[in-house]
Amino acid sequence: MMEPARATHGMIDYDLNSVDQIKNIEDHETLIREYAGRTHSLNEVPAIADFGCGPGMGSLRTVRPVIDVWRKSVPKRRVSACFADLPGNDWSALRSRLFGQEGIYSKPNPPQVQLVARDFYKEIFPKSSLSLSTAFYATHWLSRPVTALSPGTLWFDELPAPAYAVLRQKALNDFALFVKNRMHELATGGRLIVSTMGSTVDKNTRNGVAPSRSILMPFATETAYAMVKDGLLERSLVDNFVVAVWFLTADDARLAIHQTISQGTACEVECLDIKSSDDQEADPLGGLLMTPHLYARKKTKAARAVLHSALKTHLFGPSCDTPLQAAQLAENFYERMERAIWADVCRGPNRRHLEKKTILTVVLKKTEHS
Repeated sequence: MMEPARATHGMIDYDLNSVDQIKNIEDHETLIREYAGRTHSLNEVPAIADFGCGPGMGSLRTVRPVIDVWRKSVPKRRVSACFADLPGNDWSALRSRLFGQEGIYSKPNPPQVQLVARDFYKEIFPKSSLSLSTAFYATHWLSRPVTALSPGTLWFDELPAPAYAVLRQKALNDFALFVKNRMHELATGGRLIVSTMGSTVDKNTRNGVAPSRSILMPFATETAYAMVKDGLLERSLVDNFVVAVWFLTADDARLAIHQTISQGTACEVECLDIKSSDDQEADPLGGLLMTPHLYARKKTKAARAVLHSALKTHLFGPSCDTPLQAAQLAENFYERMERAIWADVCRGPNRRHLEKKTILTVVLKKTEHS
């Protein structure tokens, strides 16, 4: 039986354009070091696993401070670093980074390194084998691609109420499953740190939430429908496509965690925090706004890195007869998107679309063997 598709299957160019993820990890380094200090004695060989590691640029920034703290606590003790992602990840790039000059494999006391190609919505590591688990900018991806009637939008927060309710329940179930799996793998006293894009309650919005907002969202939607108007994309495809992400509110995250606890998962919440920032402060590329062409190019590259696999599967491929035509259609899409972003940035204070970054951070403690 063929393995079902994953929401992030076939991502490309993510490592070079993951500026939001890198910024989020850097903002949480103090938190990472704090919990590394609390977990160094839980296993004979302390082990950290980073879930959704990608090609490694962000994952190295997550794991390196943990190894640093653990080595300082007991300098000669072995430590273990595990990296988990889907089979389609760029594992060659990850290995090059881990074992390269700027990596973590240093002598005379190199860490044990384990690379695991597996879906994190399943159990990956043996029971109680991990001391610390992390996931930065990964758990907002749903476990499967999504199809829903969504005329006028590609994004979950603008869905009609019935479709929104269905996807919200899927997101809650996915997050609960992720938590359950990680608690099984952690030793008693181990921690799970999740930091990802989130949403805040806002009664003035269509479905009562205001999610973390990037200009990639509205420009991708506008570009797709402009291409529908020009006969390049089929309207029925665009009207039924939703990017398979969901940004939980703090209450939704708490609800999903309590769901796992009620089913026997032994954990407690040590931190559940949501923070928002607006406009240039929220945009890691905000320093480039004075050079609109460069800003637009880098934003479009970020869009390609995050969205291309889904757009190719659900929009570009089905609209074309050959892979070459689909590739040409994709280039058309990104060229249009870049021009639209450039034109909007040139409007200065009258820009139509601004960033809003909302980050949900959760720390869970495994409380007992279960």
